[in-house]
Amino acid sequence: MSEQSPWYRGVTGYQWLVLFLASAGWVFDVYEGQVYSVTRGQMLGEILEAPPGASAIKYYGDLFLGVFLVGGAVGGIGFGVLADRWGRRPVLVLTILTYSVFSGLTYFATELWHVAALRFLVALGVGGEWSVAASLVAEVFQGRSRTFAGAIFHASSVIGTWLAGLAAMAVGSHWRYAYLLGVLPAILVVAIRAGVSEPQASKLTSASASIRELLVDAKWRNRALLGFALAAIGLGTFWGVTIAGQDLTEQLLRRTGADASDASTKAKFAFSIVQTAGGGLGLLAFGPLADRFGRRRAFVGMQLAALIVVPLVCYVPTRYCTC
Repeated sequence: MSEQSPWYRGVTGYQWLVLFLASAGWVFDVYEGQVYSVTRGQMLGEILEAPPGASAIKYYGDLFLGVFLVGGAVGGIGFGVLADRWGRRPVLVLTILTYSVFSGLTYFATELWHVAALRFLVALGVGGEWSVAASLVAEVFQGRSRTFAGAIFHASSVIGTWLAGLAAMAVGSHWRYAYLLGVLPAILVVAIRAGVSEPQASKLTSASASIRELLVDAKWRNRALLGFALAAIGLGTFWGVTIAGQDLTEQLLRRTGADASDASTKAKFAFSIVQTAGGGLGLLAFGPLADRFGRRRAFVGMQLAALIVVPLVCYVPTRYCTC
C-alpha cells in the first residue's frame, strides 16, 4: 500500500467485521467499568444507609474501585494466556459472558462484600475482553491500517462511557437497573461465534506462548517491562485523574450552592459526556498523529500535553459553565 493512499484502502469486509465486533465488545466492556463510577454514590449510600457525601461512601467507593482494577489486571493476564492456548474467539466469548453475567447479578447486591466480589468478577471479564479483543484487531490488520484500526477500537470506549452516564442519569436513585442492562452484551456472543475466525497468528504461537517465556527471554522481557511501564503511566493517569473529574465537579457545585441531587446529576454529565468526548477526540487523533510523526513522538506529545492539562483541570476551574 502506498504511503499516500488512504489507510482504509485494501481493508477487507472481514477486517471491518472484526473491528466492529471487537469494538462492540469494548464498548460494553467500558460500560461495565464506568457504570460503577457514576452510580457508586447511590449504590453505597443505599447499602450503607448513609447520606450523600458521607465519608464512608467515598472510602468504600475508592476501595472497590481498587478491587476492580486488581481484577482487571488478573483477568487481562489470565484470559490472555488462555487466548493463546484455546484461541481468541472462544476466550473472547467467555470474557463477554463473564462480565455480562456478574454485572447482571449486581442487581441483587445488598451487602458490601457482594459489591466487592461482583466488581472483582466483572473486572476479570473486562480486563480479559480488552486484552483478547485488542490482540485480535492487531492480528487481523496489517501495516498502516493497524495503527488506525487500533485508534478506532480504543476510541469506541467513548460510547461505553456515554451509555453508562446516560443510564445512570436515567435510572437516578434506582441504580440496580443500570447494572441489569449490563446483561445485554451477552447477545454479542452469537455474532462473534458466527462471524469471527481464529487468526492464523494466534494458532502459530499458541503452542509455545507463556508468561514465563516472556519474562525469561531478555529480548522480550525488556520490551514487556517497558511496555508495562508506559501503559502504567497512561492508566494511572486515567484512573487517578480522569475518574476523579466527577468528584471534583460535584465538590465544586456543592461549594457554589447546588443541592446534592443537582450536583450529582451535573457531575455525571460533565464526567461521562463532556470529558469523555474530549478523550474520544484524543483517541481518534492518535492514529493520524502516529502515522504522521511516528508512534513514539505521538506518545511523547500526548504525555507532555497531559502534563500541562491535568494541573489546569484540577486547580483552575471556579464555576460550572452551562453556556
